[in-house]
Amino acid sequence: MTTKTQALSLFGDSAYEQHSIHRHDVYRRRVRDGGGYVLNFSDRTFAQFFAEELNIDIDDSLYARNGGSKAKRLRCFLQTVDKPTVVRTLKALWEYREALRQRSEQADKVPNAHGRLLSLLNRLEGRPESAPSPGQAPIPAFDRKAPVNTP
Repeated sequence: MTTKTQALSLFGDSAYEQHSIHRHDVYRRRVRDGGGYVLNFSDRTFAQFFAEELNIDIDDSLYARNGGSKAKRLRCFLQTVDKPTVVRTLKALWEYREALRQRSEQADKVPNAHGRLLSLLNRLEGRPESAPSPGQAPIPAFDRKAPVNTP
Protein backbone atom coordinates (compact mmCIF):
# COMPACT_ATOMS: atom_id res chain seq x y z
CA MET A 1 0.00 0.00 0.00
CA THR A 2 1.37 3.42 -0.88
CA THR A 3 1.98 6.17 1.63
CA LYS A 4 -0.72 8.28 0.02
CA THR A 5 -3.42 5.64 0.32
CA GLN A 6 -2.61 4.91 3.97
CA ALA A 7 -4.33 8.18 4.78
CA LEU A 8 -7.69 6.80 3.71
CA SER A 9 -7.87 4.71 6.85
CA LEU A 10 -8.15 7.93 8.84
CA PHE A 11 -10.97 9.39 6.78
CA GLY A 12 -12.99 6.40 5.56
CA ASP A 13 -16.44 5.08 6.35
CA SER A 14 -17.65 6.52 9.64
CA ALA A 15 -14.08 7.07 10.98
CA TYR A 16 -15.36 6.08 14.43
CA GLU A 17 -15.86 2.32 14.16
CA GLN A 18 -13.39 -0.16 15.64
CA HIS A 19 -10.12 -0.54 13.73
CA SER A 20 -7.39 -3.08 13.57
CA ILE A 21 -3.93 -1.67 14.12
CA HIS A 22 -2.71 -3.49 11.04
CA ARG A 23 -2.81 -0.94 8.21
CA HIS A 24 -3.91 -3.35 5.52
CA ASP A 25 -6.95 -4.41 7.54
CA VAL A 26 -7.87 -0.78 8.18
CA TYR A 27 -7.43 0.08 4.52
CA ARG A 28 -9.45 -2.92 3.36
CA ARG A 29 -12.29 -2.18 5.73
CA ARG A 30 -12.30 1.54 5.11
CA VAL A 31 -11.93 1.68 1.36
CA ARG A 32 -12.64 -1.61 -0.35
CA ASP A 33 -15.36 -2.93 1.95
CA GLY A 34 -16.61 0.46 3.19
CA GLY A 35 -18.92 1.20 0.29
CA GLY A 36 -17.05 4.34 -0.72
CA TYR A 37 -17.75 6.35 2.42
CA VAL A 38 -15.46 9.22 3.40
CA LEU A 39 -16.30 10.69 6.81
CA ASN A 40 -19.89 11.93 6.76
CA PHE A 41 -19.80 13.40 3.26
CA SER A 42 -22.55 12.96 0.73
CA ASP A 43 -21.49 13.19 -2.91
CA ARG A 44 -22.61 16.83 -2.93
CA THR A 45 -20.87 17.85 0.30
CA PHE A 46 -17.70 15.97 -0.70
CA ALA A 47 -17.48 17.98 -3.93
CA GLN A 48 -18.37 21.17 -2.07
CA PHE A 49 -15.65 20.57 0.55
CA PHE A 50 -12.97 20.04 -2.11
CA ALA A 51 -14.14 23.10 -4.07
CA GLU A 52 -14.40 25.48 -1.12
CA GLU A 53 -11.52 24.30 1.07
CA LEU A 54 -9.00 23.26 -1.58
CA ASN A 55 -10.19 24.79 -4.88
CA ILE A 56 -10.21 21.33 -6.45
CA ASP A 57 -12.85 19.71 -8.68
CA ILE A 58 -12.91 16.22 -7.14
CA ASP A 59 -15.74 15.29 -9.56
CA ASP A 60 -13.41 15.65 -12.56
CA SER A 61 -13.32 12.42 -14.56
CA LEU A 62 -9.55 12.26 -14.02
CA TYR A 63 -10.20 11.19 -10.41
CA ALA A 64 -12.96 8.70 -11.29
CA ARG A 65 -10.74 6.38 -13.36
CA ASN A 66 -11.17 3.56 -10.82
CA GLY A 67 -14.82 4.23 -10.00
CA GLY A 68 -17.09 6.99 -8.86
CA SER A 69 -17.39 6.36 -5.13
CA LYS A 70 -15.99 9.03 -2.83
CA ALA A 71 -13.30 6.70 -1.49
CA LYS A 72 -12.22 5.62 -4.99
CA ARG A 73 -12.10 9.22 -6.19
CA LEU A 74 -10.13 10.25 -3.09
CA ARG A 75 -7.69 7.36 -3.54
CA CYS A 76 -7.18 8.19 -7.24
CA PHE A 77 -6.78 11.88 -6.40
CA LEU A 78 -4.13 11.15 -3.75
CA GLN A 79 -2.25 8.92 -6.20
CA THR A 80 -2.44 11.50 -9.01
CA VAL A 81 -1.56 14.87 -7.49
CA ASP A 82 1.77 16.18 -6.21
CA LYS A 83 2.90 15.69 -2.60
CA PRO A 84 2.25 19.28 -1.44
CA THR A 85 -1.37 18.93 -2.61
CA VAL A 86 -1.68 15.57 -0.84
CA VAL A 87 -0.37 17.13 2.38
CA ARG A 88 -2.73 20.12 2.09
CA THR A 89 -5.67 17.79 1.42
CA LEU A 90 -4.90 15.48 4.33
CA LYS A 91 -4.56 18.42 6.69
CA ALA A 92 -7.92 19.84 5.55
CA LEU A 93 -9.63 16.46 5.91
CA TRP A 94 -8.07 16.04 9.36
CA GLU A 95 -9.39 19.41 10.52
CA TYR A 96 -12.85 18.51 9.24
CA ARG A 97 -12.67 15.07 10.90
CA GLU A 98 -11.60 16.59 14.22
CA ALA A 99 -14.36 19.20 14.11
CA LEU A 100 -16.91 16.42 13.57
CA ARG A 101 -15.47 14.33 16.39
CA GLN A 102 -15.31 17.21 18.85
CA ARG A 103 -18.81 18.38 17.98
CA SER A 104 -20.14 14.90 18.73
CA GLU A 105 -18.05 14.79 21.94
CA GLN A 106 -16.78 11.32 21.09
CA ALA A 107 -13.37 9.99 21.96
CA ASP A 108 -11.19 9.10 19.00
CA LYS A 109 -11.61 5.38 18.38
CA VAL A 110 -8.82 5.16 15.81
CA PRO A 111 -5.68 4.10 17.71
CA ASN A 112 -3.06 6.90 17.64
CA ALA A 113 -4.84 8.60 14.73
CA HIS A 114 -3.11 11.96 15.10
CA GLY A 115 0.31 10.33 15.48
CA ARG A 116 -0.30 8.21 12.41
CA LEU A 117 -1.28 11.29 10.42
CA LEU A 118 1.79 13.22 11.58
CA SER A 119 4.02 10.28 10.67
CA LEU A 120 2.46 10.09 7.21
CA LEU A 121 2.80 13.85 6.68
CA ASN A 122 6.44 13.71 7.77
CA ARG A 123 7.17 10.94 5.24
CA LEU A 124 5.42 12.86 2.48
CA GLU A 125 7.39 16.00 3.32
CA GLY A 126 10.68 14.10 3.42
CA ARG A 127 11.26 14.40 7.16
CA PRO A 128 11.99 11.57 9.58
CA GLU A 129 8.77 10.01 10.84
CA SER A 130 9.46 11.10 14.40
CA ALA A 131 10.33 14.69 13.45
CA PRO A 132 8.00 17.30 14.91
CA SER A 133 5.81 19.04 12.36
CA PRO A 134 6.25 22.78 11.94
CA GLY A 135 4.28 24.57 14.63
CA GLN A 136 4.20 21.51 16.87
CA ALA A 137 5.23 22.14 20.46
CA PRO A 138 8.79 21.05 21.18
CA ILE A 139 9.38 17.98 23.31
CA PRO A 140 10.18 19.13 26.86
CA ALA A 141 13.58 18.28 28.30
CA PHE A 142 12.20 17.97 31.83
CA ASP A 143 8.90 16.84 33.26
CA ARG A 144 8.05 19.86 35.39
CA LYS A 145 5.03 18.11 36.90
CA ALA A 146 7.05 15.21 38.32
CA PRO A 147 7.58 15.34 42.08
CA VAL A 148 10.98 16.57 43.16
CA ASN A 149 12.97 14.19 45.34
CA THR A 150 14.22 16.10 48.36
CA PRO A 151 16.44 14.61 51.08
